[in-house]
Amino acid sequence: MKFLTPFIAAYFTERLPKDSQDLQFSVYLPPNALDDKSRGNRAYSSQHLRKDWLDKEGYLQFASLRQFPAQALRKLTIALKNESLPLQQESVQILFRQAAFQIGSLRLSNDNLDFMWRMDFEEIRVTCLALIGEIADKFTETPSFYKAFVILAELACYFSTSFGPVDIKDTGGIKKGAAEALSSAAMAWALTGDDEIIDTAPECFSPLRSKQVVHFRTSALCLVHKTELTAQEATILLTCVVRAKNAFVEDEDNLEERKNLEMLCTHFLSNNDCYRSQLLNGPEILSKGLKCAVLSAPALLTWIPDEASKYCFSSNGSDGHVYAINALTGVVLIDGLPPNTLPSSITSDNRYKRVFGENNFEVVLKGELWETVRPVQGRLYRFRQSSNSLVIEESCAD
Repeated sequence: MKFLTPFIAAYFTERLPKDSQDLQFSVYLPPNALDDKSRGNRAYSSQHLRKDWLDKEGYLQFASLRQFPAQALRKLTIALKNESLPLQQESVQILFRQAAFQIGSLRLSNDNLDFMWRMDFEEIRVTCLALIGEIADKFTETPSFYKAFVILAELACYFSTSFGPVDIKDTGGIKKGAAEALSSAAMAWALTGDDEIIDTAPECFSPLRSKQVVHFRTSALCLVHKTELTAQEATILLTCVVRAKNAFVEDEDNLEERKNLEMLCTHFLSNNDCYRSQLLNGPEILSKGLKCAVLSAPALLTWIPDEASKYCFSSNGSDGHVYAINALTGVVLIDGLPPNTLPSSITSDNRYKRVFGENNFEVVLKGELWETVRPVQGRLYRFRQSSNSLVIEESCAD
């Protein structure tokens, strides 16, 4: 069994991306690490492996962070303070997760279980939470930093709740709401896209929508790890999931990234029992989630859980339409149909083109009416087509 131990340790160590495989020694910690006399010099002797995204100081921190297990969290704290490691890099995120989440050696002492790599955990986590809060404040107005928000939020949730909740008084107030602040910033970036699209040519809609999807998913991933969600946080999560799912993106440039973020959101939400509890106890959360995709939906609905799925709900609206929502995937249905764009039979009509040109709208079908799902320059539009006529109605969004 001892022979298999190193292989088991390697198997459960997350792998770095292909272009950083030669740095895997920085993440892998063999069972006999404490007996390795060369580990203290390993970072210095391997500097020829340094990547372009690391300077010399950053490489030494990256390569040595896990060489001494009992010091790993302290070195992680130093890395956060010095900002010498690029948090947007996948390899850095993998290293941080492995350092923070690996439990390490255990010791039974006087009927108490001691975590040998976590003996100074209280002091470290309070400091880390303060540093994460400072980084969140610094990059609130920097959308290009969005990839780093996910790992920062993971660490914030971990340090806030692991081995017992942190005492907020001990943080001097700096820590409070670190994950929430990251989520709010990403949400603000996503919502800014709604204003940008108004003044954007139709052919540029899809790239903007794609960026919105990434930011909505990022905002959700900043909260999904919280074990205790408020109703407001559950509303933010549902809003992000619904908006991301119903963004009508045709851009293929970052399709893989969007799919990966969607998979992560779905996985973590499905394992967050508090999220579903909030949905069951607060039907207004589902109503708000629906309205962010279909503005004309009734403000208050009575939702019935689907017996076949824990996250599917349906409701008979006072307007005579049946609404359904999947709070896990963000799928929204109106009378069994999802939101869509106007059919070509309407957009190719000369009367339509005289008013709207080549523009198209995101709509839902209600009976014989196509209705825009959200305001366009403060107005909602409805379209009805018969064999020889096209009726276009405009109304104030308020």
